[in-house]
Amino acid sequence: MDTIGNKWYALDNTAKLYPMMMTNRSQNLYRQTIELTQNVRPDVLNAALKDVLPRFPSFNVKLKKGLFWCYFEENHADPVIREDNGVVMKRLTDTDNHRFMFRVTYYNKLIIIEYFHILCDGKGATQFGLAVAYRYLQLCGYELQSEGKVITIDSIPTAAETEDSFLTAYQNKKLKDIDIKSIRGETAYAIQGTYSNRPSMGTIYGVMPLEQMKQVAAKYECTLTVLVAALALQAVFVTNMHQRPIKKPLLAFIPIDLRKFYNSTTLRNFVMYSRAGVKKGDKTDTLEDFIAAVKRDLERDMQPEQLENKINGAVKLQTMGITKFMPLPLKYVVYRGFKQMLGKNKHTLPLSNVGIIDLPAGMKPYINNVYYTVNCSPLLPLGMSMTSYDGKLNVCFSRKIYETEIEKFFFRTLSELGVDVWVSSNMWEYQ
Repeated sequence: MDTIGNKWYALDNTAKLYPMMMTNRSQNLYRQTIELTQNVRPDVLNAALKDVLPRFPSFNVKLKKGLFWCYFEENHADPVIREDNGVVMKRLTDTDNHRFMFRVTYYNKLIIIEYFHILCDGKGATQFGLAVAYRYLQLCGYELQSEGKVITIDSIPTAAETEDSFLTAYQNKKLKDIDIKSIRGETAYAIQGTYSNRPSMGTIYGVMPLEQMKQVAAKYECTLTVLVAALALQAVFVTNMHQRPIKKPLLAFIPIDLRKFYNSTTLRNFVMYSRAGVKKGDKTDTLEDFIAAVKRDLERDMQPEQLENKINGAVKLQTMGITKFMPLPLKYVVYRGFKQMLGKNKHTLPLSNVGIIDLPAGMKPYINNVYYTVNCSPLLPLGMSMTSYDGKLNVCFSRKIYETEIEKFFFRTLSELGVDVWVSSNMWEYQ
């Protein structure tokens, strides 16, 4: 069913939940931006996308409803590219882009691809987006060598690229042997602010020298992910305290790429998450306190036994007979009911570290930067992403609230720590 050559694919273990959880106000999208050194040529970008898509069969799909689960069916339509209208991550609809699960736009020097998370995680998106950029540059007349760093259209898709690696890693344990309570987590503090119902979201985007950030992280004996997450949570703590006392945990929701733990090359979803941050009894006096708390939790959640427990729990809950054979309409009612009943944040803000973008030497002269933007929702009005490219660290805040005190605290503190920060915004203001 999931092998190359078939006309349809089962959704991976994570993707199965997204159709049932999305609403008119909340859809799990994220945006990939590839900044070129010259303005985009739309006709060439369109040709590049059409050339690349057959090489990625798990992207060349549309969403269908089955008896028990949604599934992907091969999409025989042509994708559509348009000039970007400035609306960041507008909801994908059934009629948008001929039902593909992604949207490609351009603006001046920017190639922009927005993905529905049902399709892939950040790792898969990076491979797809860079393949489009590589082919685009080829069609512009540049001689390039992939160096094994970019998937090219002359390579052959593999079954490993489209597998559901959750099922491969699943150990088929009994439900009583899985620590469901540790997976579920506790209710976290929700960021306060003036929510906007506009279709777009605000973005504040910071670029800083990667080496300077590494030096700061080394000073605090932590990774870049821990440093950024801790500083973001400290910013929430300091800026939100005047609104109401913070009595719940402040937790960053950090994806953990499972490929390196399970030797996977899938281009679909294969991540688990850590909810890392300060809880009752933790000190919150200094940045060091926040770093210690985030470091403790992230290291705990990256232990093999913790990852195994989360994978086994996630797969078990979807493969049990009562869940597996529940008709899809009833699943929609049950899952959405659980979402409304729980209705509480399990984390304060998401922080996605896509990692290092390593391009072939021949591509670098034509690409200024690569970065990501994550989505927001009424319950999670602020999100963050990190990407490293060509000696730069990109940190992008996305928001559905007007207030920007958290972002200001974050970047001001980095500047005080000796980091040269360049900040831009889409100028989203009160209207």
